[in-house]
Amino acid sequence: MFKTAIVAFLAKAISALDREPYHIQCMPFPESRHAEMDRVPENFTWDRRHHLQVEDPELIHTLDFDLIDYPTGYEHALAYSAPFKVVSPEGVKRLREVIDIHKDLVEGNERQ
Repeated sequence: MFKTAIVAFLAKAISALDREPYHIQCMPFPESRHAEMDRVPENFTWDRRHHLQVEDPELIHTLDFDLIDYPTGYEHALAYSAPFKVVSPEGVKRLREVIDIHKDLVEGNERQ
């Protein structure tokens, strides 16, 4: 965790020098399942070219209660952004299929 924080800090510092947006690399998707997880057949392969449709938010809200058009520099303390799209309609369809395959594994708790 400490190493990740340092990498994030350095990425932000370098980005500030270049005045370019920075992005932190995500963790790689696991290539194997835990032994206790049952293998469920899924009849498709996730393809980010077809299933993702990442769009930028129109606005961001800062911790100073300002509304700022996106994109903007990283001089502002981001609180949250306006909603934005991440998954394409085809991706939504595929995610729904996966959820439906696994819906029998859902369990409730006393707070629901």
